[in-house]
Amino acid sequence: MRMVLTPQEQSLLGEARKWAMEHWNPHSDAWETARQFPREAYAQAAADGYLGLASSKQYGGRDLDALSCALVYEGLAYGDPSLTTYLHIFNSLVAQLEKWYHPVPEVLALIPDFVAGRKFMAFALSELDAGSDPAAGKAWCTEDGDDYVVTGDKAWVSNSHHDDYFMLIVHGPGDGMTMMLADRSTPGLTVDQDPERIAGCAISCGQLHLRGCRIPKRNTLCENGLSAALRAIDTARLNASVTAVGLAQRAVDLSAAYLAGRETFGKPVLSNQAIRFRLAEMQTEIEAARWLAYHTASQMDAEGKGGELAAMCKLKATSTAADILRDCIRFFGAAGLDTHSEISRLMRFSHVLEITDGTNEIQKLIIGKGIARRCR
Repeated sequence: MRMVLTPQEQSLLGEARKWAMEHWNPHSDAWETARQFPREAYAQAAADGYLGLASSKQYGGRDLDALSCALVYEGLAYGDPSLTTYLHIFNSLVAQLEKWYHPVPEVLALIPDFVAGRKFMAFALSELDAGSDPAAGKAWCTEDGDDYVVTGDKAWVSNSHHDDYFMLIVHGPGDGMTMMLADRSTPGLTVDQDPERIAGCAISCGQLHLRGCRIPKRNTLCENGLSAALRAIDTARLNASVTAVGLAQRAVDLSAAYLAGRETFGKPVLSNQAIRFRLAEMQTEIEAARWLAYHTASQMDAEGKGGELAAMCKLKATSTAADILRDCIRFFGAAGLDTHSEISRLMRFSHVLEITDGTNEIQKLIIGKGIARRCR
């Protein structure tokens, strides 16, 4: 088992971190405050090769494996975890469109526009009363000739106000669930106002309303839609984990620099042994979460699935990040309470990561079921 990163892999991480600190980090507060999708940020990401990471080179992508993608997302999250979260979701959906579902040529023809950042797409699975249990959703479809007719609502759809396409998962036409691609311009499809949230505000997260939407059957991606969706969520959990690692590392580095430059009682705060001990604990926890995520990515590259391991790394990394940020913000004292401070923004987003892609309680359920299964 390989336990070290190659020089090329280390370079992916370092270059992504440097890029995000130059192109994203200086503008993060302005984008968050404006609550507007920073299309220019993703245009720059596309120009510099950060869109289409896992897509095939024939479509303009880089065809990176799961570990390489994870390293890039960790680096990008160091500069802006919020923008990284939508980017990793979007990139994964585009790659899955091509490599998992093998859709009709008309759908495949969209991929170059996705990779170039000219069009965007989101995952639409959750509903207001069916988040942790997506099978309990009420959106459904019936067949009518060459079309599906879809009715229902979807909630918490990433970048909903600016997406051009939606990967819908709905009940029907039989007993299971179907995954299909819906064009934003479909008659009967509308998007609700984005609710105000505590973090991640540059990326809208509204509801879709579908009222008799006719979606061509040729846009079917998978007839076993729930299984496909859960497999996709494994990838999202891995990438949420490395996003949390990048966020936590940025918080520790910010805190150490601040404490080194701040004096109390005639000496730098960083010289205090208690402070150093807590920072040492934080760095150790980050390193443990980091390598669990790398191990998960390697397993997914080898086996094509994450399962319990994806749940473990999501639980470990996001809970670690949230715990670390609770202490880091106290290192800054009253300055950390400024809503425009980077440490405050990181603290708020750390809690978002504990919720997205299945709450950490859901991760515990998955891990616990695995343990029980081995005892039979």
